Amino acid sequence: MPKISIIMPVFNAQKYLNQSLNSIVNQYFEDIEIILVNDASTDNSLKIMKNFVSSDERITLINFKKSKSSNMARKTAVLKSTGEYILFVDADDTINLDTCSILYQKITELNVDILQFGVNVIDCVGKPQIVNLLKKRLSELNINKKDCDTLLDEYFSEVRTGHLWGKLMKRSVVLKAFELIPDIAIYRAQDLLAFFLILYNSRSFATITDVYYNYFYGRGHFGKKEDFNLFKAKCDAIIVKDFINNFYYTNRNTDNKINIKEENILKINEELLNQIIPSLLKKGNTEYIDFFIENYNGVSVLINSFSRKLWYERIQIVELLQDVKLFLAKEIECRQARVIATYYPSIRNGGAQRVVANLVQIWQNQGYKVVLFTDLEPTDEDYFADCERIILPDAEATGGQNYYLRREILYHELKKHAVDTFVYHSWLSPCLLFDMLTIKSAKIYFILHCHNVFNLLANNLLQMHFSLPHIFSLSDKIITLSRVDLTYWQNYNKNVVLTVNPCVFKTEHINIVNNFDCPTILFICRFSPEKRILDAIKIMQKVNEIRPDIKIIFVGEFCDKNIEKQSKELVNTAYINCEFTGFTLEIQKYYEQANLLLCTSKYEGDPLTFAEAQCFGLPILSYNLPYLETLRNKLGVVTVPQKAIDKSAEKILELFSDNKEELKKLSEEAQAASVLRESNNLGLLWKNIFENNTETYIPTHEDYKILFDTIKQTNIESLEARKRFK
Repeated sequence: MPKISIIMPVFNAQKYLNQSLNSIVNQYFEDIEIILVNDASTDNSLKIMKNFVSSDERITLINFKKSKSSNMARKTAVLKSTGEYILFVDADDTINLDTCSILYQKITELNVDILQFGVNVIDCVGKPQIVNLLKKRLSELNINKKDCDTLLDEYFSEVRTGHLWGKLMKRSVVLKAFELIPDIAIYRAQDLLAFFLILYNSRSFATITDVYYNYFYGRGHFGKKEDFNLFKAKCDAIIVKDFINNFYYTNRNTDNKINIKEENILKINEELLNQIIPSLLKKGNTEYIDFFIENYNGVSVLINSFSRKLWYERIQIVELLQDVKLFLAKEIECRQARVIATYYPSIRNGGAQRVVANLVQIWQNQGYKVVLFTDLEPTDEDYFADCERIILPDAEATGGQNYYLRREILYHELKKHAVDTFVYHSWLSPCLLFDMLTIKSAKIYFILHCHNVFNLLANNLLQMHFSLPHIFSLSDKIITLSRVDLTYWQNYNKNVVLTVNPCVFKTEHINIVNNFDCPTILFICRFSPEKRILDAIKIMQKVNEIRPDIKIIFVGEFCDKNIEKQSKELVNTAYINCEFTGFTLEIQKYYEQANLLLCTSKYEGDPLTFAEAQCFGLPILSYNLPYLETLRNKLGVVTVPQKAIDKSAEKILELFSDNKEELKKLSEEAQAASVLRESNNLGLLWKNIFENNTETYIPTHEDYKILFDTIKQTNIESLEARKRFK
């Protein structure tokens, strides 16, 4: 039995094979066997090997007629080997002539399963940074352990390449490892897989720094310029990752317990993914992404990598994916929907929250099964939504490094409930793009519901303003609440539909009593900055100076501590006839008490309070938002310019003057507007949306005029805000 078996897989290595084989056959230590495996080379490699075989009886040649990869080449050779120890050498590298004699002496003296020795890394392609990193990784390892079952954990506590060269190993240990390796072709990271299993079966390890191996970086595939074929080979790292993960999670709680911390398994995963991900992050590599998704079930890897590496680079992500088949906006003439999933962070305290709850009931009445996703747990103050509810990790707290936790729950639940259609309401969510990719990767029809006006982001000078149109282009359908918004979003996605928010109140069920003897104004919303409650208080301050009997009821909850403080201070410094109710689900009684709804918002989508107020015959006094459908229809509404506090107060005093004719007329118009709104069959509209049976709206000249006026006004306000900021 030979002392050492030297194993060399060979594929198209004719340029360097003579040099490599000469370094082996001329070893001072002669008690060796040499096993060469030709992996279907198409150059003169086989001829060179046959010449060596004819002159050295220690050489065994195994010839693959079809390529099986170096993984199968090594496995075949290991199973055929008879040596006490095994030394792996690559066909483009060399070993020193005294390598076998010295290493055999060392390993028998130390009596270890693995002896790692020094490697001379030679830069053949002018990439010193990579070469220096490799040298560092090889030199910093210093393990000397016997009777130790934690070698795996110690070795992979840092990022390691796991190369098989540079080590002399006991054959019995190597054989056990290769018997666990599947009989499949693996063209990338096969060394790491093999050495992972070798360490699993080893109990002793020694390190010496003396150099006996010459690694020529750049001679093999590592030095080649990447093309599609090389990328396909790189993707085999996923096979290795999946095998190691399955092996770890299968054995960690068994009698064959595997001693490596999960955090180090994740380091291995990261190292393997780093072989693939950079190629996927290059613009124009759509073919690479399609291949990766289709052949390696790579969607989760792709999305998780995007979230970790490009969390704030959403435009770049969309540009990378804009031609990827799986994520393109679907063009479906007609479809059948059965299970609807929908998402908003919560269904408490807010117009969008109430809309979501109302829509759930409408969809259920249409016969659809509905699954509701939220970030927040249910509370007693939630709007009613009687359906399956699933809690996701909070979108606001989820960062790129942790998004995979949210993705796993979302994807699992989508599959579990056989969801075929998803209506996503949180159009400003930091997780929007990544949730959309997750949902579309499950081959689910994605509908994005916009609950506010398109210029909201520019108004707030938010960075997302620039990325949102790119993200919207991937949605299968977009739902808007105004013709102006529809006109805007049609520039980025041709499948845009106009709808209205559902109101649970019905005019025919309401007995309207206008008690003008108790003049009351209603201000109802979630008190966020854009609602400008301070303006409403200032308006009432001026009104009450003349008419102290006019009362305003503030229904809602403060979402900003600073605004809450300022509001209370302002109310306390002047007489204002007001009532703060806080948040409540019982809103009907406040509509019944009021004679007028006041809105001082900077922007809105389609305020549900407008529809509810009109059901109760309440006229609306609002800062002008010309894109709103309610204000464009001009039924039962009075508008004043933005921030026009004096004019608002004057109009209120005029409406509540002794002559109530205008107020009565506006009340009748409000009721008429409500009846007109209720004539829309929302259930049928949503059925047509789900089944892709809606007509394309063609914007009018008026739509474009309002759109451009809105953009112009937003630009002016943005410039003024920047001046104030400076």
